[in-house]
Amino acid sequence: MANMSNRPQLAYKFGDFLLNPSDKRLLRDGKPVALPPKVFDTLLLLVESHAHLVEKDDLLKRLWPDSFVEEVALAHCISHLRKALRDGTQECSFIETIPKRGYRFSADVEVVRAASHEASDHVTVAVLPFENLGAGSEREYLADGFTEETIAALGQIDPDHLSVIGRTSMAAYKRTTKSLAEIGRELDAAYLVESSVRAEGERLRIRSNLIRARDQVQIWSASYDSEPSSILEFQCKLSTAIAEQIHLRLSPERLTALARRLTRNAEAYDLYLRGRYFWKQLSAPTTRRAVECYARATGLDPEYALAWSGLADAYAASPINGDASPLEVWPRARDAAAHAVRAEPNLAEAQTSLGVVNFFLDWDWVAAETAFRKAVALDPSYCFAHRTLGIAL
Repeated sequence: MANMSNRPQLAYKFGDFLLNPSDKRLLRDGKPVALPPKVFDTLLLLVESHAHLVEKDDLLKRLWPDSFVEEVALAHCISHLRKALRDGTQECSFIETIPKRGYRFSADVEVVRAASHEASDHVTVAVLPFENLGAGSEREYLADGFTEETIAALGQIDPDHLSVIGRTSMAAYKRTTKSLAEIGRELDAAYLVESSVRAEGERLRIRSNLIRARDQVQIWSASYDSEPSSILEFQCKLSTAIAEQIHLRLSPERLTALARRLTRNAEAYDLYLRGRYFWKQLSAPTTRRAVECYARATGLDPEYALAWSGLADAYAASPINGDASPLEVWPRARDAAAHAVRAEPNLAEAQTSLGVVNFFLDWDWVAAETAFRKAVALDPSYCFAHRTLGIAL
């Protein structure tokens, strides 16, 4: 009898999609489409029976073999599927409803040999929110800040071959009770980064694990007891570890780009993280506190591009989130954005800040779109660049 493991793995092609049962992945034009496990299983059952009616009772028994589940659960899976399979319209032509009986997958399906997930030339990494193990919420800004900075640092490795899921998507997993296997499936991530930070006086203890999602094997782990400024060492080692695991070469240029993000001044870095924490709260008092933190950070390190970028964003947003006069903050925001771009023109945050000033204060739509598109190209995982580009468009 032939060894099952030696048999070729099969996949299904339909429209712009590739359904790979062995990896439990759905790709559209080569890009992952996130599906919850039951929704994926529903799609697989329909595709395997394509052109044939699948009765509702049969679907319920096969999807929930050990449970009594009402039809509403199945209807929810079908609704989720139809949304995921839309072709740019409000309709999904792949799934046909047979009233009172069941569903039929009506698209043409081609059975092909599946490509191994391991052999993929593009890998997705998800950075779980850092867990704050310190005393009280006053240190929460560190956990939030390190999460964002780690996402940004990993985004510098090789955007053509490595995608890092953005902060906004990952925020939903803060203090989650979901297992790593569930999270990996939901995000279609090949690797998960799980970390914690504990503040003890002026020192920090950071622990980080790199976990392979498909089998939850920990393939790298490290701990750091250090001043905040040496977070650069942590991020460089983490980036190098991930690059080695997915067989990417972390070039000297990439390491230099990573180094340019940060400051060697521990107090300036701490102030920058505080500024980010306050700015995201979108109120008049916290916006003013963000401006104060960013301004102090740039005073300590006049070449700190991220701090200048944050200052520009806070000034530009202050007429919206607070009560600042646009005419008063306009020159300050423009000056801060210019400082950020001069300090590091190839920083996505700096280009985004330039675009924010161009859009909200200068009303120069063309210049704003140009800056936002450059920011997205520099760091596809920087969600604020995508959001502001969408607003401009």
